[in-house]
Amino acid sequence: MDFIRQQGLTCPQALIWAIRALNTFHMGVVRGDKGAIACGRHMYGRGIKHLAYILQTPAALTDETLAAAILLGGYEMLDESCKNSWVLHCGGIRHLMCARGPAAHKHGIGRTLMLSFRNFLVTEAFRQGESCFLEKPEWSSMVIKKSGTESERNEYDFVSQATEFIFNETVRCPGYYAATRAIIESQVNTKPAAIGQLVGKMTGTKSRLTRLHARITLASKEDTTTTFQESSTGMTASEFAKYVAEQPCISLLSSVLALLDQLMIVLELHQSSRSRIDSKSENDGVRTDHQPHNSSRNVALGAKMQEGLNKFSAAMIVPSIRGIPIRTVEEE
Repeated sequence: MDFIRQQGLTCPQALIWAIRALNTFHMGVVRGDKGAIACGRHMYGRGIKHLAYILQTPAALTDETLAAAILLGGYEMLDESCKNSWVLHCGGIRHLMCARGPAAHKHGIGRTLMLSFRNFLVTEAFRQGESCFLEKPEWSSMVIKKSGTESERNEYDFVSQATEFIFNETVRCPGYYAATRAIIESQVNTKPAAIGQLVGKMTGTKSRLTRLHARITLASKEDTTTTFQESSTGMTASEFAKYVAEQPCISLLSSVLALLDQLMIVLELHQSSRSRIDSKSENDGVRTDHQPHNSSRNVALGAKMQEGLNKFSAAMIVPSIRGIPIRTVEEE
């Protein structure tokens, strides 16, 4: 709210109407007031119109515009104007952030906005069946706050940074999911080396997350009595570690590990099925350059991946991620 107050009379109309829409809608839901809910929807519409206008001006890449877009996107998650409208809006926010560049989200309110909305950007990538732009080095390196010298680092720094490292590994998952789907859907046999490379990347992510979880757990058990001045909570580093261990990021970590396991199982089943087909073809003296599609098998593999996505979206505290159905040759 300090950011809003600082704007004074210069606050753009898109941001003003976004705030009004969210507050009015929330009040209507809490009080069961249908009139207030309808009023909130009207305010949302006005906010969208002002946002569309400001995106055509030099102010399109300002923090205020991004804040308005995120708040209006948040409104759509609470009261969707149409099916999956928040996904389309989230795509617009993604394009806006990319146009602003990583540097615009390194400090201040720009960083706060990015951190507050990044879970939904990961979800949108899953829904679109593509990698998330936040996994690119220029973005992932920006997320981690750099500590000073080695002597200035302490356990408090480690615990707070560990949550960011967890996200930097989590953000790779949409790409893993998209690559797994591409292999299963491919009409051409995927080389075992390519599948092995993908599994290797997922295994690396799983190993790093497992080590992070172990280190946080170990830190929470250490007998630390020093209270660091850097901690505004007044807790010791060990107490802070225990606090973090109970936070959503840890349940997210467990869900990410489960999703990675599901994807690797799917690839293993796919390879086993492919090996049986190749073996049978060799025995019959038939060469198979293309991968025959089995609808029932694809449905089973898709269901297994969806199981992992359901747990992941619950841990991310975002709308349920519905994977794109596995396509078969017959459907094309």
